[in-house]
Amino acid sequence: MTNASGATILGGKGGTGGGGSQGDGGVGGKGGNGVLIGSGGTVVNDGTILGGTGNRGGGGGKSDGGAGGDGVHITTGGGTLSNSGTISGGSGGNAGTATGDAGAGGVGVYGSDMTIINSGTLEGGLNQDGTTRSQAVMFVSGTNSLELQAGYQVLGDVVAGSGDDTLILGGDKNSTFDAANIGDTAQYQGFDHFSKTGNSTWLLQNTTDAVTPWTIYEGILQVAQDGSLGAAGSTLTFDGGTLQMVGGFNFDSAHPIVIDTAGGTLDTQGFDTTIAQGITGSGDFTKLGSGALTLTGDSTFSGETTLAEGSIDVTGSLAGAVTARSGTALSGTGSVGSTTLDEGSTLTVGSKTEDDSALATFTINGALDNSGTVNLSRSQQQAGNQLQINGDYKGGSKQPDESQHGACR
Repeated sequence: MTNASGATILGGKGGTGGGGSQGDGGVGGKGGNGVLIGSGGTVVNDGTILGGTGNRGGGGGKSDGGAGGDGVHITTGGGTLSNSGTISGGSGGNAGTATGDAGAGGVGVYGSDMTIINSGTLEGGLNQDGTTRSQAVMFVSGTNSLELQAGYQVLGDVVAGSGDDTLILGGDKNSTFDAANIGDTAQYQGFDHFSKTGNSTWLLQNTTDAVTPWTIYEGILQVAQDGSLGAAGSTLTFDGGTLQMVGGFNFDSAHPIVIDTAGGTLDTQGFDTTIAQGITGSGDFTKLGSGALTLTGDSTFSGETTLAEGSIDVTGSLAGAVTARSGTALSGTGSVGSTTLDEGSTLTVGSKTEDDSALATFTINGALDNSGTVNLSRSQQQAGNQLQINGDYKGGSKQPDESQHGACR
Protein backbone atom coordinates (compact mmCIF):
# COMPACT_ATOMS: atom_id res chain seq x y z
CA MET A 1 0.00 0.00 0.00
CA THR A 2 1.01 3.63 -0.53
CA ASN A 3 0.09 6.54 1.73
CA ALA A 4 0.56 9.64 -0.39
CA SER A 5 2.01 12.97 0.70
CA GLY A 6 -0.59 14.98 2.63
CA ALA A 7 -2.62 11.90 3.58
CA THR A 8 -2.98 10.62 7.15
CA ILE A 9 -3.71 7.16 8.49
CA LEU A 10 -4.73 7.07 12.15
CA GLY A 11 -5.28 4.00 14.29
CA GLY A 12 -8.45 3.88 16.38
CA LYS A 13 -8.56 4.95 20.01
CA GLY A 14 -8.61 2.18 22.59
CA GLY A 15 -11.69 1.52 24.70
CA THR A 16 -12.10 2.66 28.30
CA GLY A 17 -11.23 0.12 30.97
CA GLY A 18 -14.18 -1.28 32.94
CA GLY A 19 -14.90 -0.16 36.50
CA GLY A 20 -14.30 -2.25 39.59
CA SER A 21 -16.55 -1.56 42.55
CA GLN A 22 -14.69 -3.86 44.95
CA GLY A 23 -11.33 -4.38 43.25
CA ASP A 24 -9.18 -2.89 40.56
CA GLY A 25 -10.73 -1.45 37.44
CA GLY A 26 -9.86 -2.64 33.97
CA VAL A 27 -6.85 -1.42 32.05
CA GLY A 28 -7.67 1.07 29.33
CA GLY A 29 -7.75 -0.34 25.83
CA LYS A 30 -4.66 -0.12 23.64
CA GLY A 31 -4.89 2.19 20.68
CA GLY A 32 -5.18 0.58 17.28
CA ASN A 33 -2.14 0.17 15.05
CA GLY A 34 -1.92 2.69 12.23
CA VAL A 35 -0.98 0.07 9.62
CA LEU A 36 -0.67 -3.69 9.94
CA ILE A 37 1.63 -5.37 7.39
CA GLY A 38 1.13 -9.05 6.71
CA SER A 39 3.74 -11.53 5.58
CA GLY A 40 5.74 -10.10 2.68
CA GLY A 41 3.73 -6.88 2.50
CA THR A 42 5.09 -3.50 1.41
CA VAL A 43 4.19 -0.03 2.66
CA VAL A 44 5.37 3.21 1.05
CA ASN A 45 4.62 6.21 3.25
CA ASP A 46 4.98 9.76 1.99
CA GLY A 47 2.33 11.11 4.34
CA THR A 48 1.56 10.50 8.02
CA ILE A 49 0.82 7.26 9.85
CA LEU A 50 -0.15 7.48 13.53
CA GLY A 51 -0.94 4.76 16.01
CA GLY A 52 -4.17 5.20 17.94
CA THR A 53 -4.25 6.71 21.42
CA GLY A 54 -4.68 4.43 24.41
CA ASN A 55 -7.78 5.12 26.51
CA ARG A 56 -8.10 5.73 30.23
CA GLY A 57 -8.36 2.94 32.74
CA GLY A 58 -11.63 2.18 34.47
CA GLY A 59 -12.56 3.25 37.99
CA GLY A 60 -11.84 1.13 41.03
CA GLY A 61 -8.96 0.41 43.36
CA LYS A 62 -6.28 0.71 40.68
CA SER A 63 -6.55 0.96 36.93
CA ASP A 64 -3.87 1.70 34.36
CA GLY A 65 -4.17 3.65 31.16
CA GLY A 66 -4.01 1.80 27.86
CA ALA A 67 -0.89 1.80 25.69
CA GLY A 68 -0.78 3.70 22.44
CA GLY A 69 -1.00 1.74 19.20
CA ASP A 70 2.02 1.12 17.00
CA GLY A 71 2.43 3.33 13.96
CA VAL A 72 3.29 0.34 11.75
CA HIS A 73 3.09 -3.21 13.06
CA ILE A 74 4.63 -5.98 10.96
CA THR A 75 3.43 -9.48 11.71
CA THR A 76 5.48 -12.68 11.51
CA GLY A 77 6.76 -13.24 8.00
CA GLY A 78 8.25 -9.82 7.53
CA GLY A 79 7.65 -6.88 5.28
CA THR A 80 9.17 -3.80 3.69
CA LEU A 81 8.61 -0.20 4.75
CA SER A 82 9.82 2.85 2.82
CA ASN A 83 9.20 6.10 4.68
CA SER A 84 9.74 9.68 3.60
CA GLY A 85 6.89 11.03 5.70
CA THR A 86 6.12 10.62 9.40
CA ILE A 87 5.36 7.44 11.32
CA SER A 88 4.56 7.70 15.02
CA GLY A 89 3.29 5.47 17.77
CA GLY A 90 0.15 6.59 19.54
CA SER A 91 0.09 8.29 22.93
CA GLY A 92 -0.60 6.34 26.10
CA GLY A 93 -3.91 6.71 27.94
CA ASN A 94 -4.62 8.27 31.31
CA ALA A 95 -4.68 6.18 34.45
CA GLY A 96 -8.20 5.52 35.66
CA THR A 97 -7.40 6.23 39.32
CA ALA A 98 -4.78 8.09 41.32
CA THR A 99 -2.94 4.83 42.06
CA GLY A 100 -2.95 3.64 38.46
CA ASP A 101 -0.13 4.00 35.95
CA ALA A 102 -0.38 6.10 32.84
CA GLY A 103 -0.26 4.18 29.58
CA ALA A 104 2.94 3.81 27.57
CA GLY A 105 3.26 5.26 24.10
CA GLY A 106 3.11 2.96 21.10
CA VAL A 107 6.17 1.92 19.12
CA GLY A 108 6.76 3.73 15.84
CA VAL A 109 7.53 0.55 13.88
CA TYR A 110 7.31 -2.90 15.47
CA GLY A 111 7.92 -6.38 14.11
CA SER A 112 10.34 -8.98 12.81
CA ASP A 113 12.06 -9.75 9.48
CA MET A 114 11.70 -6.11 8.49
CA THR A 115 13.37 -4.02 5.83
CA ILE A 116 13.03 -0.32 6.63
CA ILE A 117 14.27 2.54 4.44
CA ASN A 118 13.84 5.88 6.17
CA SER A 119 14.40 9.40 4.87
CA GLY A 120 11.56 10.81 6.96
CA THR A 121 10.60 10.76 10.63
CA LEU A 122 10.19 7.69 12.82
CA GLU A 123 9.11 8.35 16.37
CA GLY A 124 7.87 6.48 19.37
CA GLY A 125 4.62 7.60 20.92
CA LEU A 126 4.67 9.65 24.11
CA ASN A 127 3.65 8.15 27.40
CA GLN A 128 0.75 9.93 29.04
CA ASP A 129 3.24 11.91 31.13
CA GLY A 130 4.02 13.81 27.93
CA THR A 131 7.78 13.40 28.40
CA THR A 132 8.82 9.75 28.19
CA ARG A 133 8.87 8.37 24.66
CA SER A 134 8.51 4.77 23.51
CA GLN A 135 10.80 3.10 20.96
CA ALA A 136 10.92 4.51 17.45
CA VAL A 137 11.71 1.04 16.06
CA MET A 138 11.66 -2.37 17.71
CA PHE A 139 13.03 -5.43 15.92
CA VAL A 140 11.71 -8.46 17.76
CA SER A 141 13.45 -11.32 15.94
CA GLY A 142 14.54 -12.54 12.52
CA THR A 143 16.67 -10.71 9.97
CA ASN A 144 16.13 -6.96 9.96
CA SER A 145 17.66 -3.84 8.48
CA LEU A 146 17.19 -0.13 9.01
CA GLU A 147 18.59 2.08 6.25
CA LEU A 148 18.91 5.76 7.06
CA GLN A 149 18.99 8.25 4.21
CA ALA A 150 19.47 12.02 4.08
CA GLY A 151 16.55 13.81 5.76
CA TYR A 152 16.06 11.11 8.40
CA GLN A 153 14.89 11.93 11.91
CA VAL A 154 14.51 9.30 14.62
CA LEU A 155 12.86 10.19 17.94
CA GLY A 156 13.07 7.37 20.45
CA ASP A 157 15.32 4.34 20.73
CA VAL A 158 15.91 1.82 17.96
CA VAL A 159 16.13 -1.59 19.62
CA ALA A 160 17.41 -4.67 17.80
CA GLY A 161 16.35 -7.95 19.38
CA SER A 162 17.66 -11.48 19.19
CA GLY A 163 17.84 -11.63 15.39
CA ASP A 164 20.43 -10.62 12.81
CA ASP A 165 20.18 -6.86 12.52
CA THR A 166 21.95 -4.31 10.29
CA LEU A 167 22.12 -0.53 10.46
CA ILE A 168 22.75 1.00 7.03
CA LEU A 169 23.82 4.50 6.02
CA GLY A 170 22.63 4.74 2.44
CA GLY A 171 20.98 6.70 -0.34
CA ASP A 172 22.37 9.07 -2.96
CA LYS A 173 22.44 12.27 -0.87
CA ASN A 174 25.06 13.17 1.72
CA SER A 175 24.37 13.15 5.45
CA THR A 176 25.86 12.64 8.92
CA PHE A 177 25.50 10.12 11.73
CA ASP A 178 26.70 10.30 15.34
CA ALA A 179 28.59 7.14 16.32
CA ALA A 180 28.04 8.06 19.98
CA ASN A 181 24.38 7.09 19.48
CA ILE A 182 25.36 3.41 19.09
CA GLY A 183 25.55 1.19 22.18
CA ASP A 184 23.65 -0.86 24.72
CA THR A 185 22.45 2.24 26.57
CA ALA A 186 22.45 4.61 23.59
CA GLN A 187 19.76 5.29 21.00
CA TYR A 188 20.70 2.49 18.55
CA GLN A 189 20.93 -0.75 20.51
CA GLY A 190 21.80 -4.35 19.69
CA PHE A 191 22.84 -4.12 16.02
CA ASP A 192 25.15 -6.82 14.68
CA HIS A 193 26.30 -5.20 11.42
CA PHE A 194 26.89 -1.67 10.12
CA SER A 195 26.99 -0.87 6.41
CA LYS A 196 27.58 2.03 4.03
CA THR A 197 25.67 1.73 0.74
CA GLY A 198 24.62 4.07 -2.06
CA ASN A 199 26.59 6.79 -3.86
CA SER A 200 26.33 9.22 -0.96
CA THR A 201 28.99 10.51 1.42
CA TRP A 202 28.27 10.01 5.13
CA LEU A 203 30.28 11.65 7.91
CA LEU A 204 30.55 9.36 10.94
CA GLN A 205 30.98 11.75 13.86
CA ASN A 206 32.29 11.22 17.40
CA THR A 207 33.14 7.81 18.89
CA THR A 208 31.45 4.76 20.40
CA ASP A 209 32.50 2.14 22.95
CA ALA A 210 30.39 -0.47 21.16
CA VAL A 211 31.78 -3.11 18.80
CA THR A 212 30.62 -1.91 15.38
CA PRO A 213 31.80 -4.03 12.43
CA TRP A 214 31.54 -1.72 9.40
CA THR A 215 31.36 -2.82 5.77
CA ILE A 216 31.74 -0.12 3.11
CA TYR A 217 29.95 -1.35 -0.02
CA GLU A 218 29.40 1.89 -1.94
CA GLY A 219 30.05 5.60 -1.73
CA ILE A 220 32.20 7.27 0.90
CA LEU A 221 32.29 6.90 4.68
CA GLN A 222 34.16 9.80 6.33
CA VAL A 223 35.83 9.57 9.74
CA ALA A 224 37.98 12.03 11.70
CA GLN A 225 39.12 9.55 14.36
CA ASP A 226 39.61 5.83 14.73
CA GLY A 227 37.08 5.56 17.58
CA SER A 228 34.27 6.41 15.16
CA LEU A 229 34.72 2.90 13.74
CA GLY A 230 34.03 1.24 17.10
CA ALA A 231 35.75 -0.40 20.02
CA ALA A 232 38.54 -2.99 19.87
CA GLY A 233 37.47 -6.00 17.83
CA SER A 234 35.38 -3.97 15.37
CA THR A 235 36.23 -5.25 11.89
CA LEU A 236 36.52 -2.73 9.05
CA THR A 237 35.66 -4.34 5.70
CA PHE A 238 36.11 -2.72 2.30
CA ASP A 239 33.81 -4.24 -0.33
CA GLY A 240 33.52 -1.65 -3.06
CA GLY A 241 33.45 1.63 -1.16
CA THR A 242 35.80 4.32 0.15
CA LEU A 243 36.90 5.30 3.64
CA GLN A 244 37.92 8.96 3.65
CA MET A 245 39.93 10.54 6.45
CA VAL A 246 38.80 14.03 7.50
CA GLY A 247 41.27 14.18 10.40
CA GLY A 248 44.69 12.82 11.25
CA PHE A 249 44.83 9.52 13.16
CA ASN A 250 46.40 6.06 13.15
CA PHE A 251 44.28 2.94 12.85
CA ASP A 252 43.93 0.95 16.07
CA SER A 253 45.76 -2.35 15.67
CA ALA A 254 42.84 -4.05 17.46
CA HIS A 255 40.62 -3.32 14.43
CA PRO A 256 40.87 -6.17 11.89
CA ILE A 257 40.88 -4.78 8.33
CA VAL A 258 39.54 -6.85 5.42
CA ILE A 259 39.55 -6.03 1.71
CA ASP A 260 36.77 -8.16 0.25
CA THR A 261 36.13 -9.23 -3.34
CA ALA A 262 34.87 -5.87 -4.63
CA GLY A 263 37.95 -4.12 -3.26
CA GLY A 264 38.19 -0.80 -1.52
CA THR A 265 39.77 2.63 -1.34
CA LEU A 266 41.43 4.56 1.48
CA ASP A 267 41.50 8.31 0.86
CA THR A 268 43.88 9.90 3.35
CA GLN A 269 43.36 13.36 1.81
CA GLY A 270 46.22 15.42 3.29
CA PHE A 271 46.59 13.38 6.47
CA ASP A 272 49.31 10.88 7.38
CA THR A 273 48.31 7.56 8.92
CA THR A 274 49.71 4.20 9.98
CA ILE A 275 48.11 0.76 9.72
CA ALA A 276 50.01 -1.57 12.04
CA GLN A 277 47.87 -4.68 11.60
CA GLY A 278 48.09 -7.02 8.65
CA ILE A 279 45.28 -6.56 6.13
CA THR A 280 43.46 -9.69 4.93
CA GLY A 281 41.09 -10.52 2.07
CA SER A 282 41.08 -11.02 -1.68
CA GLY A 283 40.19 -7.66 -3.23
CA ASP A 284 42.16 -4.80 -4.76
CA PHE A 285 43.19 -1.79 -2.67
CA THR A 286 43.57 1.82 -3.83
CA LYS A 287 45.32 4.61 -1.94
CA LEU A 288 44.07 8.16 -2.65
CA GLY A 289 45.06 11.46 -1.08
CA SER A 290 48.33 13.35 -0.71
CA GLY A 291 48.96 12.01 2.80
CA ALA A 292 51.46 9.29 3.66
CA LEU A 293 50.26 5.76 4.44
CA THR A 294 52.66 3.64 6.49
CA LEU A 295 52.08 -0.13 6.52
CA THR A 296 53.96 -1.90 9.31
CA GLY A 297 51.98 -5.15 9.46
CA ASP A 298 52.20 -8.28 7.33
CA SER A 299 49.26 -8.08 4.92
CA THR A 300 48.02 -11.23 3.20
CA PHE A 301 45.25 -9.85 0.97
CA SER A 302 45.81 -11.19 -2.52
CA GLY A 303 44.58 -8.25 -4.58
CA GLU A 304 46.67 -5.51 -6.18
CA THR A 305 47.56 -2.29 -4.39
CA THR A 306 47.31 0.84 -6.54
CA LEU A 307 49.13 3.88 -5.20
CA ALA A 308 47.14 6.53 -7.04
CA GLU A 309 48.11 9.56 -4.94
CA GLY A 310 50.52 10.40 -2.14
CA SER A 311 52.89 7.81 -0.73
CA ILE A 312 53.03 4.35 0.81
CA ASP A 313 55.87 3.30 3.11
CA VAL A 314 56.06 -0.47 3.68
CA THR A 315 58.03 -1.74 6.66
CA GLY A 316 55.94 -4.90 6.88
CA SER A 317 54.82 -6.83 3.83
CA LEU A 318 52.27 -6.80 1.03
CA ALA A 319 51.53 -10.16 -0.57
CA GLY A 320 49.99 -8.74 -3.74
CA ALA A 321 51.27 -6.69 -6.64
CA VAL A 322 51.80 -2.93 -6.38
CA THR A 323 51.38 -0.22 -9.02
CA ALA A 324 52.66 3.30 -8.33
CA ARG A 325 51.06 5.97 -10.51
CA SER A 326 52.74 9.14 -11.74
CA GLY A 327 53.62 11.57 -8.96
CA THR A 328 53.53 8.98 -6.18
CA ALA A 329 56.25 7.59 -3.92
CA LEU A 330 56.70 3.98 -2.78
CA SER A 331 59.32 3.28 -0.13
CA GLY A 332 60.20 1.01 2.73
CA THR A 333 62.31 -1.71 4.28
CA GLY A 334 59.74 -4.48 3.90
CA SER A 335 58.52 -6.51 0.95
CA VAL A 336 55.86 -6.31 -1.75
CA GLY A 337 54.71 -8.39 -4.71
CA SER A 338 55.44 -7.66 -8.37
CA THR A 339 55.79 -3.91 -8.78
CA THR A 340 55.06 -1.47 -11.61
CA LEU A 341 56.44 2.07 -11.48
CA ASP A 342 54.68 4.43 -13.87
CA GLU A 343 56.60 7.33 -15.35
CA GLY A 344 56.93 10.06 -12.74
CA SER A 345 56.76 7.71 -9.75
CA THR A 346 59.58 6.78 -7.38
CA LEU A 347 60.70 3.75 -5.40
CA THR A 348 63.10 4.41 -2.52
CA VAL A 349 64.92 1.83 -0.42
CA GLY A 350 64.59 2.89 3.21
CA SER A 351 61.77 4.09 5.42
CA LYS A 352 61.18 7.61 6.64
CA THR A 353 60.10 6.04 9.95
CA GLU A 354 63.55 4.52 10.48
CA ASP A 355 67.07 5.87 10.96
CA ASP A 356 68.65 6.82 7.63
CA SER A 357 72.04 5.70 8.96
CA ALA A 358 70.88 2.06 9.27
CA LEU A 359 71.31 -0.36 6.38
CA ALA A 360 68.06 -1.00 4.54
CA THR A 361 66.75 -3.69 2.20
CA PHE A 362 63.54 -3.54 0.20
CA THR A 363 62.32 -6.76 -1.40
CA ILE A 364 60.12 -7.22 -4.46
CA ASN A 365 58.78 -10.78 -4.59
CA GLY A 366 58.24 -10.79 -8.34
CA ALA A 367 59.08 -8.62 -11.31
CA LEU A 368 59.87 -4.91 -11.34
CA ASP A 369 58.55 -2.97 -14.35
CA ASN A 370 60.27 0.38 -13.94
CA SER A 371 59.26 3.45 -15.93
CA GLY A 372 59.89 5.68 -12.93
CA THR A 373 62.87 6.35 -10.67
CA VAL A 374 64.51 3.94 -8.23
CA ASN A 375 66.50 5.46 -5.35
CA LEU A 376 68.69 2.99 -3.49
CA SER A 377 68.91 5.20 -0.42
CA ARG A 378 67.10 8.07 1.23
CA SER A 379 70.37 9.80 1.99
CA GLN A 380 73.55 10.29 -0.02
CA GLN A 381 75.46 9.54 3.18
CA GLN A 382 74.04 6.01 3.40
CA ALA A 383 75.93 3.16 1.71
CA GLY A 384 75.07 -0.53 1.43
CA ASN A 385 71.30 -0.50 0.91
CA GLN A 386 69.86 -3.26 -1.28
CA LEU A 387 66.88 -3.60 -3.58
CA GLN A 388 66.16 -7.33 -3.83
CA ILE A 389 64.17 -8.25 -6.96
CA ASN A 390 62.99 -11.87 -6.97
CA GLY A 391 61.87 -11.80 -10.57
CA ASP A 392 62.48 -10.14 -13.91
CA TYR A 393 63.54 -6.52 -14.26
CA LYS A 394 62.16 -4.35 -17.05
CA GLY A 395 63.35 -0.80 -17.14
CA GLY A 396 64.76 0.21 -20.50
CA SER A 397 66.94 3.22 -19.87
CA LYS A 398 65.49 3.63 -16.36
CA GLN A 399 68.04 1.47 -14.57
CA PRO A 400 68.44 1.73 -10.77
CA ASP A 401 71.33 4.07 -9.97
CA GLU A 402 73.82 1.99 -7.99
CA SER A 403 76.03 5.04 -7.63
CA GLN A 404 73.65 5.98 -4.81
CA HIS A 405 75.68 3.85 -2.41
CA GLY A 406 73.58 0.73 -2.86
CA ALA A 407 73.02 -2.39 -4.91
CA CYS A 408 70.26 -3.94 -6.98
CA ARG A 409 70.07 -7.73 -6.74
